[in-house]
Amino acid sequence: MPSEPEAGDKTDQPAVNGKKEDTLRSVCAELHGRVSAFLAEEPLDDRLRRVQEQTRTSMGVISEALDRYTFVALTRIHCT
Repeated sequence: MPSEPEAGDKTDQPAVNGKKEDTLRSVCAELHGRVSAFLAEEPLDDRLRRVQEQTRTSMGVISEALDRYTFVALTRIHCT
């Protein structure tokens, strides 16, 4: 008799962009690494420095929203 998948197994994770091997958790981890690497780079020019600053500002807004609101409340926000 087949065993039930354990919590955290890829088999119980939703597919992302139609690919079962890419779980939401793995995609978030990859993006976090890429953004962190981008922010750790020494900016080569003023434009890149400004993009890094804006990225840090945006991440702060997201962090504050995650601290301030419940997940359910955030999923019900509608952009018009």
